[in-house]
Amino acid sequence: MNIKESFWHLSIFIIAGFLSFCFLTQRAPACSVPVFRYALEQWAADPYGMIVFHRGALGPKDAALLDALRQKTGDKQNPANVAFQMVDLDSSLPKSAQAFWKEYGGDSLPWVVVRYPLLAPSQEVIWRGQLSQAAFDQLVDSPKRREIAQRILAGDSIVWVLLESGDKTLDEAAFSTLTRELARLEKLLKLPFTQGDLQDPDSIASFGSDLASTLPLRLSFSVVRLSRHDPSEQVLVSMLLKSESDLLDAEYSSQPMAFPMYGRGRVLCALVGAGINAETIEDVCVFLTGPCSCQVKGSNPGTDLLMAVQWDSIFSQNPLPPKPAPVLTGALPDTPVSIATSESIALRAGLLPDGGQSASRQGSVLRNSVAALGILLVLALAGAYALKFKGGGG
Repeated sequence: MNIKESFWHLSIFIIAGFLSFCFLTQRAPACSVPVFRYALEQWAADPYGMIVFHRGALGPKDAALLDALRQKTGDKQNPANVAFQMVDLDSSLPKSAQAFWKEYGGDSLPWVVVRYPLLAPSQEVIWRGQLSQAAFDQLVDSPKRREIAQRILAGDSIVWVLLESGDKTLDEAAFSTLTRELARLEKLLKLPFTQGDLQDPDSIASFGSDLASTLPLRLSFSVVRLSRHDPSEQVLVSMLLKSESDLLDAEYSSQPMAFPMYGRGRVLCALVGAGINAETIEDVCVFLTGPCSCQVKGSNPGTDLLMAVQWDSIFSQNPLPPKPAPVLTGALPDTPVSIATSESIALRAGLLPDGGQSASRQGSVLRNSVAALGILLVLALAGAYALKFKGGGG
């Protein structure tokens, strides 16, 4: 085989590898179910970490209370997304646990520290205090969270939580903008398919298998107003404000904030002050009502809230039994507060120009790219080997 023929064979290998790369890195066909509905049916709420600091064995009263709290996470009616981690201060603690206790510990034991789920963009502590039934009840439930859950379980696509600033003029302006734009978008936007499609024999084969529940599928947006100073909602306020690293900055403290919530109590991002406008509201609604382009929850932006809700009630009158709450193991975060880059900040920065779908595909595209590059490398090495072999034999 001459050099020209050898070069041709090597070129074939490289072209084949390149085509494999292009094929694998293309966006996978989008699921026909809207993001908000897919999240409700398929994405379990991530558990919050409830770290219980104590010394030695718990007394009978505290042990009974903790056992009752654990049972709450498996409550068939309203399970809470909480995972417990026990830390005995009389035992040898790793440095991370020591730092965590030094930063967030208290005088009365058992002492409880609650943080976001491990996979959340923020790892801030949302609450700390002495172990008690009253404290736990306020942590996992509140009137506003029940209202939000009821609206979602009734079929609302997105429930917008308007966190008021306390300035009546600003709050009313934000509320007016939200309600006006959401009413417009309910008429303007179209779902990938509607509940009526399921009655069409030609459509049911394409769409019917994608829906897992019989909950009515519709475009419906609503707004829940939340005061920052409501004593019964301080845990919810804390979860919202600490879901992104910059929301507690002084420049935002006097501004109303709008948080779109969907799925199983998942908050997407915060629109702040002047950011509560027609363009940003539409961007969020287009993303959440569009086809779910990435079914992997971790590749989609957002943070789950701590709630006590039986989300599986959407599937039947006899919902699936709740999964037992996981028990946290391993070390605490290396630093008392570890704040990851918020995906919702990327959303506000314009990294989702095509209706909010680009960032949700980044995880799958990256994995496909790595796989494709691996195939390309193998083919190129095979081609080089063939070239060497043929050259030596020719």
